Amino acid sequence: MKRPILTTVLALLVPIIPSASALFFTDFESDAVGATTAADPAEVTGFFANRAGGIIRDSSVNAPFGASNQYLQFSGENSRAIVSGVSTQDYTDSLVGVSVDFFDAGTGTAGFGTRFGLGTGEFADTQDLNRSGSLFSIRFRTSNGTINLDENTSVVSGALGSYSMGTAYRINYIFNLTSESQLVETAAGDIVDLAPMQAAFGMQDLNTENFFSNAILESSGAINTTIAMVFRNFSGDQTIAYYDNLSISHVAAIPEPSTYAAMFGLGALVLVALRRRLKLAR
Repeated sequence: MKRPILTTVLALLVPIIPSASALFFTDFESDAVGATTAADPAEVTGFFANRAGGIIRDSSVNAPFGASNQYLQFSGENSRAIVSGVSTQDYTDSLVGVSVDFFDAGTGTAGFGTRFGLGTGEFADTQDLNRSGSLFSIRFRTSNGTINLDENTSVVSGALGSYSMGTAYRINYIFNLTSESQLVETAAGDIVDLAPMQAAFGMQDLNTENFFSNAILESSGAINTTIAMVFRNFSGDQTIAYYDNLSISHVAAIPEPSTYAAMFGLGALVLVALRRRLKLAR
């Protein structure tokens, strides 16, 4: 049976179109309630903490993301946890997308809040968001719901906005860790041009589904030998934050218009060649 001409053309073009690929995902449902991110037998899969970190909770404690659901409670004084389920090689020289559900219980006392971002470090258990160890870092302040920039991170365009305690949100990042500018589509559907060491940041209210915080961030940090996603609380603050549905993936860049033109030009040439072949075969 002969293949239809259009099907043949599409089959030739599809490999040219880039696609995203998953690196890591967890909804914490497979972890035992009470398991922690610390390096012990009950460690939460994909996470590691060299200080007090997170613990798996369910709706019997709180229901930030709905009933009958497990999630990561991140709290404690001077706590830190990293996502160890993705290797440094998976992050480097690529577009990396991160999505995670976030809920602030509003329990902080000193207003430091919780940090979330991309960090580096000398060893696998010491990635951090301080000083030279930070690539991108945002702080969610429990005291007033503001979203602030931390070490080595600045806003290029857009606004960070603020959030409400007791409301579930989705945090979205796209990091450009390549050496060239990349066109990407954000979670909000915007097409943005990210220069090297820039990131598209956005937040979505999961109840209303509205996007209220969209900004392009830039990092002055230097990529070290290790890279990881980092969660951190600081001394003197008893912030409790909940996380769920953490997804990390390689993101497909949007081809430049000239690339699309070349693709369609190639498709036209293939179509003409196939038509001629069919005509000669008759």
